[in-house]
Amino acid sequence: DRTAFNQIILNLLSNAVKYNRTEGKIRIYSDISGNELRLSIEDTGCGIEKNKLGLLFDPFNRLGAETSSIEGTGIGLTITKRLVEMMKGSIDVKSEPDVGTTFFVKFMIVPPPIEKNGQKDRIISAQTTVLAEEHTILYVEDNITNQQLIEAILQKYSNITLLTAGTAARGVEIAVDQRPDLILMDIGLPDMDGFKTFKRLGEIKETRHIPIVGLSANAMPFDVKKAMDAGFTGYLTKPVNIGKFYRVIAGAITGHRK
Repeated sequence: DRTAFNQIILNLLSNAVKYNRTEGKIRIYSDISGNELRLSIEDTGCGIEKNKLGLLFDPFNRLGAETSSIEGTGIGLTITKRLVEMMKGSIDVKSEPDVGTTFFVKFMIVPPPIEKNGQKDRIISAQTTVLAEEHTILYVEDNITNQQLIEAILQKYSNITLLTAGTAARGVEIAVDQRPDLILMDIGLPDMDGFKTFKRLGEIKETRHIPIVGLSANAMPFDVKKAMDAGFTGYLTKPVNIGKFYRVIAGAITGHRK
């Protein structure tokens, strides 16, 4: 996915700049071995102690940098790792204190998709047309990292406004007040699960017409069936398949207009 790939590289380059030294250097290089592509981003920064490398991708863990003047939230690498894994890739790191850090990202090289009578082009064209218009999407999710991930996925569509809520109660309030075109609903919310929240929104005049797409780590067939039987417009599983994500939300918005 071009957008996700760009985000991965930008996140790694951002870190290489932020944690480098004055007049430091950054080296970007790649190599292909068989059907695997490996990208490396190497910096000459302060480096990371070996016993801390295992914590590097943990959300909000800045490994002590929070006490420095370097700005950051501690979730950039967490998002990067998730984006890499969504595309069936892997990410690794090596580092040496006072020498620098190198991130390695590996992806499988695959053949281009086979076109069938232009059907794929028509689907992509219709999807792009819908998502290129002005829309507001509300994402009800208590995990900030997941919120940031969806924000990164939607970044290519500057016309889409993403609203977020960390609780079901707050999500209902925003939905009533803002009347979004679509609601993305986490199922495992802390105060009221996604099914109860869905039912509550359906009881409110201002929100009963809004399409709601479930988004959950519960990926078993019966989980999907339960959500669709309850009346959800669609259901997406985590980790998010970005191509399917675009198709589902575009379809939900289009269906809502009919």
